[in-house]
Amino acid sequence: MPRFKIGDLSKERKRLKEKVVMENRSLDALHDELSKLTTEKEKKRKELCNMKSKHRRLDLK
Repeated sequence: MPRFKIGDLSKERKRLKEKVVMENRSLDALHDELSKLTTEKEKKRKELCNMKSKHRRLDLK
């Protein structure tokens, strides 16, 4: 039966936990960037719709 060193097991657990934390931070940063870009896209879409509406009104005059 193999023997496990508690120190090695503890170090490996800590390393894996840090890896998961870093991946979660990376995912959070990507999520924040995606939501920012989505908001910016919606803002530009609304601006474009307003411009089209304004041009339509000017063309009808």
